[in-house]
Amino acid sequence: MKVHFYTESFKPYLSGVTVSVDAFSRGLTTLGHEVTVLAPRYPGFQDSDSYAVVRFPSLGTRLYPGFRLAWPFKRGHWRWLQRHKPDIIHSHSPYQLGYLARRLARKLKVPFVYHFHTLFTDYLHFVPLPRCVTEPLLKWIIRDFCRGCDLIITPTPVVKEILRREYGVTRRVEVLPTGVEDAAVLAARPDGIRAKYGLSAETPLLMYCGRASKEKNIEFLLRAFQKIAAQKPDTRLMIVAFGPHAAALQKLAAELNIADKVIFTGRVERARVYDYLKAGDLFVCASKTETQGLVLSEAKACGKPAVAIDARGVSQMIESGVDGYLVPDDLEIFVQKTLAVLNDPAELRRLSAGADRNARAKFLNSAITKRLETLYNSL
Repeated sequence: MKVHFYTESFKPYLSGVTVSVDAFSRGLTTLGHEVTVLAPRYPGFQDSDSYAVVRFPSLGTRLYPGFRLAWPFKRGHWRWLQRHKPDIIHSHSPYQLGYLARRLARKLKVPFVYHFHTLFTDYLHFVPLPRCVTEPLLKWIIRDFCRGCDLIITPTPVVKEILRREYGVTRRVEVLPTGVEDAAVLAARPDGIRAKYGLSAETPLLMYCGRASKEKNIEFLLRAFQKIAAQKPDTRLMIVAFGPHAAALQKLAAELNIADKVIFTGRVERARVYDYLKAGDLFVCASKTETQGLVLSEAKACGKPAVAIDARGVSQMIESGVDGYLVPDDLEIFVQKTLAVLNDPAELRRLSAGADRNARAKFLNSAITKRLETLYNSL
């Protein structure tokens, strides 16, 4: 089967969408399918993947530094497409490349799949226009885009329900989370990471990994950690993140007088993220905008339970009391639950075993990609 993935977000830009596209591409390639990813060009970046990548001209944007907008016109693309006709066109974006992908699927008379990764209304703070204007317009764009889809995929049931209820989407919707790379988790080695930052093996270490941006609510984690460190002074918080909000977060850590206890790693190569996750004791997450919270499944695959705010996609990723805890959006409750887990080694071991067990049962990429293959075959 020939599958073409159209995506606005791809390497070297790191996001949940980038990780998802890469994981599905690798998984389908392993199953013997021919995958081509079509994405924006990043000047100076060279692709070196096991699957094909075609780059479109792109422009930088001030709204989101580091992200590039694809220009959906590429000389000779239609002729190339006729020579490499796909069996499935699968878009991971409803914007420039998404509309191009939908139009090409119609023209080629092949099934068109849309992967709804992002609750776009949670990112309207990046748009310098009133929300009363942008939110209805955005929902109309998504609804209109979905009308032309043969299949829509969401990462969690709660997001499927949001598409139905809030966006008014009526086309076929199926749920399929992004999987975690089996081999990458097995190969991960945390050796040396704690020593690199002057931490002993006994130092209680909280971990956050993701993008340093406003919608991730990392300020909440810093304020919670201030209270945690006051009661358990040897604890450290490691923030494995980069992004437009990084400087503001470092400034807040200094204002809270916890800068000496918070480790900002900056950008970490994607291949090493699992090493860092394995080096921690407990993952913490305060984001309320996730459609899945992919990093939670990655943490679980590394045997790390999580304490997280009970919100949207995150609520689907943690079995509270089994592989972590979901708590209300309340700073004191978050702090007390985190401390309760850190102060009880037997509880931490129990939750870690649950995290590992649930990740193997639900989130390994080999099994999830087989489910994607089944969905393709149903079209």
